[in-house]
Parts: sequence; C-alpha cells; structure tokens
Amino acid sequence: MYVGLMLRSEEQSDKERYQLIVDNEMLRISQIIDNATALMRGKPVDPWQYLSPATHLQSLYQQYQLRLTSTGCQLCVQTTLNDKYWYPKLAVELVLLNLLDNARKYAPGHLVTMAAGLEDNELFFSVNNCRQQAVDSPYAIAPAGLGLGLQTCQRLAAQFDGRLDMKMTDSGRHYKLYLPILKRDPPC
Repeated sequence: MYVGLMLRSEEQSDKERYQLIVDNEMLRISQIIDNATALMRGKPVDPWQYLSPATHLQSLYQQYQLRLTSTGCQLCVQTTLNDKYWYPKLAVELVLLNLLDNARKYAPGHLVTMAAGLEDNELFFSVNNCRQQAVDSPYAIAPAGLGLGLQTCQRLAAQFDGRLDMKMTDSGRHYKLYLPILKRDPPC
C-alpha cells in the first residue's frame, strides 16, 4: 500500500515518509523471518535487546502514526526513558502494535498515547486511548472484547515474566505491559 502511495505522490516529503514506513516494515519482517529460521535450525535468537525505550517508541510512532490518522486518531509518545535497558524488543513491538491496531479499529477519533517508564522496579510500556473533547468521529466503532490479539499479548507478557494490565473506563481504554528489568552488562 505504501509503495503505491509513494509512486502516486508528487510531494517529496510524502515519498520520504512512505519510504521510511516501507523500510521499517521490511526490517521488522526480515527480523521475524531471521528469528523463525534460527529457531527451525535449533539456534534460537536471544529475544533480549539492549536499547532505549524512547528511541524504540519513536520508531513505532513513525511506522504507525499514518495508519491511526486514517481513522481520525491522534498518536503521541510520552517517555523520558532515554537510558538503555534489556527487554524483549520484538515481543514489546507485537504487543504495542496489536494495541495500536485495536485503537485504530475500535477507538476512531481518540487520542492514543504510547508511553514507557519505570514503576516499582519494572519497565512498562503502555497504550491509552481516550476520547477527545467534542469530537464526533465519522467512523463506526466495533464491539469490544478480549479477542485473540489481547490473549496473545497476555501470553507474551507471561512468557517474559511480565503481565498485561487492562483498564476500561468511560473515557477510554488503558493497557500497560510490565516487564522485569533484566540485569546484564551492556553489550561490548
């Protein structure tokens, strides 16, 4: 889809933005294929990576902001975690992208906030979608529930000794993925 948009767009800034999205998606898909291939060969890849949550969330923002905008959502990132931590990057991405996709489908017109922080000696990543004041969305809202995507997110959290907390209020939905802070030396 983005390649098609890139080819049709006459604006250079649009082409560059679409190119960034395509590049990020290709890298993500390549990583998934590499991990699956290594697993099939009996050499599983260490899922823990040493990186900055702020940089990671900014990358996800670049990838997903356009999709959310297409349903009237506004995406923002809130974090001050510029330090690097060990955490399962791909698992965090799968959880966050599922939650962002749910916001796109079930909360059109909402303000969607991705965040990361530290709480009680745990690293957390969150997605909150809240109704914006005086916004009438032209998009239909589908019924909500605990579908396969959220169940998968809960299983991923548990796989890494974490948890996924969910809270639904009149103003929106709040999801928080908690992960233990892995104590390892930084890579050389």
